[in-house]
Amino acid sequence: METIRHATKFLPARRSSDAEILRQRRLFEQIPLFNELSNAVTDIFIVLNVNRQIVAANDNLIQRFGFDREEIFGLRPGELFDCVYAFKEAGGCGTSEFCKMCGAADAIARSLTQKRTGLNECQIRRKPNLGSLDLLVKATPYRCQGEDFSIFVVKDIGHEKRRMALERVFFHDILNMAGNVMNLADLLKVGLPEKRERYQELLHMGARMLIDEIVAQKQLAAAERDDLALEIRPVDSLALIEELADLYRHHKTATGKSLVVEEGSRSVVFDTDKVLLARVLGNMIKNALEASASGETASVGCQKRGGAMEFRVRNPAVMPRHVRLQIFQRSFSTKSEDRGLGTYSMKLFVEKYLGGSVDFVSDRENGTVFRARLPVHPEQGDIENR
Repeated sequence: METIRHATKFLPARRSSDAEILRQRRLFEQIPLFNELSNAVTDIFIVLNVNRQIVAANDNLIQRFGFDREEIFGLRPGELFDCVYAFKEAGGCGTSEFCKMCGAADAIARSLTQKRTGLNECQIRRKPNLGSLDLLVKATPYRCQGEDFSIFVVKDIGHEKRRMALERVFFHDILNMAGNVMNLADLLKVGLPEKRERYQELLHMGARMLIDEIVAQKQLAAAERDDLALEIRPVDSLALIEELADLYRHHKTATGKSLVVEEGSRSVVFDTDKVLLARVLGNMIKNALEASASGETASVGCQKRGGAMEFRVRNPAVMPRHVRLQIFQRSFSTKSEDRGLGTYSMKLFVEKYLGGSVDFVSDRENGTVFRARLPVHPEQGDIENR
């Protein structure tokens, strides 16, 4: 068999030639019963050869995504669905380091190399502006006329996963805020008398943010119906991070640790949805405090850079490599089942609703720094320099 070869960081990169793909395609086209049965399946039904390339597919795939049938043959699943990681390496889908964490790649590999059925959930992060896909995938070994193939069945579970994830994000965040309010109420009882007025201010702020969280959940429910109306209004960047820093210094995760506002942070008034932005930054701050050891310092800062407002939250810890590879996945958590959705919600709110971007770096030189960048109109600028 003639093949095209590339380097790989996971599954074999070799590919079948165009002539080989055409031969295998015709093999399945000549089995009428096979085509009738595959089209009777309500889910997406694909046949992959030993190099994980498409040689047959049912009509549901074409109808669901509007593909040109002639263009799908020879592609791998990640390339078909425009997965961002399918184009990281020259070898294509399955050959990047990120593919090691892919449920679809795992299921297909098991069916082809171990001759075992693989059943996994899989979230595919697609190219910009295409959103993501939440899939239930099943790969089953299949032998036809002396050749090995994998029958790859795909079910879209996106609506169910989005609903469940948004509910979990809500309860995750609402418990954070309720914990803040409880801690501040405790300070009114046992804190220093001379700070009582400040404790009352913070308690009022925490109660207001708790209400904002509930309102935000209503917004997210509206978003599921494609009926979300953001409340865009002027927000002072420095005032917001100072407000959040004051609030989270009294959170239980801050015990024995410091939280500071970076020197050089700038006050810029720009238009955005304050509730959603506060939720994003609050999650970043809480995660940074949780990752910091006793005696360590986490920081939050903001600055206008190149037409965008950049918010940063840093902690001294370095994330393990396997965590970095999965950090924004909805289904991934380093914590318990009902926690750890903060990084997913950052990506969701900033990129889908606020029109910005979220990324991070994590290494020995920088520690871990999460960054959220939001658009700023050219006429909106600094109020003061700090």
